[in-house]
Amino acid sequence: MDMTSFIREKAESLLPKVTGIRRDLHKHPETAFEEYRTAGVVAECLRSLGLEVQTGVARTGVVGLLRADRPGRTLAIRADMDALAIDEEGDLPFKSENPGAAHACGHDGHMASALGVAEILAELREHLAGAVKFIFQPSEEVFPPGGASEMIKEGVLENPAVDGIVALHVDPSVPLGKISVKRGVMTGTSDEFQIEIIGRGGHGSRPHKSVDPITILCQVVVALQTVVSRNVDPVEPAVVSFGSIHAGQVFNAIPETAVLSGTVRTASEDVRALVRQRMEAIVKGVAQAMGAQYEFNYAHNCGATVNNERMVDLLVCSAGKAIGSDNVVLNDRIEMGTEDFGLSPNGYLAFTSGWEPAPLTPNSPCHLTIPASTSTSPPWSSG
Repeated sequence: MDMTSFIREKAESLLPKVTGIRRDLHKHPETAFEEYRTAGVVAECLRSLGLEVQTGVARTGVVGLLRADRPGRTLAIRADMDALAIDEEGDLPFKSENPGAAHACGHDGHMASALGVAEILAELREHLAGAVKFIFQPSEEVFPPGGASEMIKEGVLENPAVDGIVALHVDPSVPLGKISVKRGVMTGTSDEFQIEIIGRGGHGSRPHKSVDPITILCQVVVALQTVVSRNVDPVEPAVVSFGSIHAGQVFNAIPETAVLSGTVRTASEDVRALVRQRMEAIVKGVAQAMGAQYEFNYAHNCGATVNNERMVDLLVCSAGKAIGSDNVVLNDRIEMGTEDFGLSPNGYLAFTSGWEPAPLTPNSPCHLTIPASTSTSPPWSSG
């Protein structure tokens, strides 16, 4: 039997086991840097396969090292571990038992998939060269600092040095049985800002005696709509979104301050710098024109994920052999969501895999729970 056929048959036989692992992890979700039980499950699975296991990396991260019998390069496979800090709705038998935590972004599936790969490669150890490093990362959802940067600081990409690293993310926009990958920039940057307008409070019946920060902040919100539309090249992806506005406590008093916070997403460092510069210039101009002071705080949270061209070529070739070239989709669309996987300085590759579609199309398609599958076969088994 050739290796591709072996991998396909082994993957099919592992499907019930991997599904069971995923459902167990789904039932016991843990949020950023709190993945203690999760880490224990992962470490136990890796040890059972004979891998060298390191725990407590970046607090709750786990690393499993599979050394082949022959020398060669080192490939890393990364899976994120943390759940979202939300309650899970629904009545699945493996619904979250932890209030305020839910695997609604697929990290349970990422971990289970990586553990399945580890079991397959462990059986193929004598046919491999080099090493495979399985990196189970905490805190992908919450940064800074985020789990990727913390693990890198603690040397996860060394001893042995990683030559290339891959990761996947489930995606409901990709049909079941297919994978999608993009050359170059795959996910955007993520920045966070907070704008405070400092006016002068007063009674609502005497607005002329105050400097109304709410009115000024409303002007800022409108003016910031021009940052992208009138400053950024239309072919360059960029998003400025507002997430919260807070001001005042009572209905009949003008407050002293008003605060706006939000996020900026771009696909290049040049546009990233331009958006920040124009935002502050607008805030300063509006505040000064209306007699207020301001504070502008802006944080670069995470950079873009830029796929290595050579790694993309390798994936397209190998995945085409495994699941058929028709099931490998080369995407030309940048996803403006963010992945801290892009912090890896080595040759890296991120790709997405499909799942069975949900009956409803939510507004946040990668943050949801998918009903239990009725399928007992891998998606490629039908031909």
